[in-house]
Amino acid sequence: MRRYLIATAVALSACSAALADTVGDVLKQIAANNLTLQSAAHDMRADVLDIKATNTLGGPSVEYSPFFTKLKGNTLYDLVYKHILGCVSTIKVTPQNKYLKSVNGILYSKDGKTLIACPAMLRTEVLHIPDGTEFISPYAFSGNCNIRELHFPDSLRHIGTKACSDMAGLKRIEFGLGIEHIGSLTETSIFAHCDNLESVEIPEQVQTIGASAFARCHNLRHVVLHGSLTHICEKAFLETDFRNVVLPPYVSDIGQDAFSHIQSITVDRSWSIPSGLIKACLGYRDEWSLFNFSDPWILRINDEMTGKTFCLPRIMNPDCHDYNIEMLSFLWDSGNFCDKHPAFFALDGHLDADKFARYDVLISSCKANPSDEVYKILKSSVREIALDYKTALAENTVSGERCIARLTDLRSLGFLSFM
Repeated sequence: MRRYLIATAVALSACSAALADTVGDVLKQIAANNLTLQSAAHDMRADVLDIKATNTLGGPSVEYSPFFTKLKGNTLYDLVYKHILGCVSTIKVTPQNKYLKSVNGILYSKDGKTLIACPAMLRTEVLHIPDGTEFISPYAFSGNCNIRELHFPDSLRHIGTKACSDMAGLKRIEFGLGIEHIGSLTETSIFAHCDNLESVEIPEQVQTIGASAFARCHNLRHVVLHGSLTHICEKAFLETDFRNVVLPPYVSDIGQDAFSHIQSITVDRSWSIPSGLIKACLGYRDEWSLFNFSDPWILRINDEMTGKTFCLPRIMNPDCHDYNIEMLSFLWDSGNFCDKHPAFFALDGHLDADKFARYDVLISSCKANPSDEVYKILKSSVREIALDYKTALAENTVSGERCIARLTDLRSLGFLSFM
């Protein structure tokens, strides 16, 4: 039998007599439902949140019932977001309520412009949010476990912090034509921790992807970015599973660790040089999380303007990591990065403190951009490089996978035919 959790709150009023009458009515209703409320307080579960005619989100919650006293909610807002949504499957609102309404079990403002809250246990797999919805409140869908597809209307303009985070079942997002910013530096983690999300296409009109917007969506493997995008905030795609990205031409800045696990990124510098790209892709320090890469030691930047692929070290000696990142970032952001092939940077001392990072860059650059000049540089150093990798492999000072990968590369380039 479905049990009803009666959540009531008194609208703020200057008239104390009217307030007393409202509270009196509430107490009568609580007495009539006392057994149900005590049961709900016991196991912290209920099927329905039933909002009565006098409820407002900001009004004081009724703390006279055993359930609400246990939950220690000060307002209906506290009760909805902190406690109730995790255990109910639907929200009902009396039609006479002047402030709120329910559509398909989801709580909206009376005018339908703001989607306030969706129960975590809502029994819906494909949800089409009604046209006319303009705002989705923070945490509105957070923790929902049943929704597989989320379709936003063209009327939607704003999505709040963590509005769709931790949605365990979410696999598909269909953005409308009205949303221009998927978060910001302050509106964060909108779709974070949605572990079943596998692909996302950012609509043409979107200009900003906010901080941690898709962070730790661990199965996100395919992302399409379109032409109006200009800002990608920090950690936007932190620890996701997609490896290759093509940047739209107007992207001007990218935040730290935005593409922490990217292996290959394609840019067109004839349009602009996106600042922050190096730190967005190379600033991450958790080496262990990178080892499901095919080649975790190298980042490849494909420059459409020159047709070259620039290879940079992803894993470096911790003692020189920050220095190397700052140096490479400076060269990139100043526009001087591509004056010479990165193999020259590797030999010119910009990566002085980590010879294996220099070796990785030189060998990978020779593979990516075969040329007589780079080939000669590698040939002149190949005996020293091979010996260093073999020694490191024997002494276990550098990972065996890394040593074997580079020695194999040298053999494929024709330098170690004896192996």
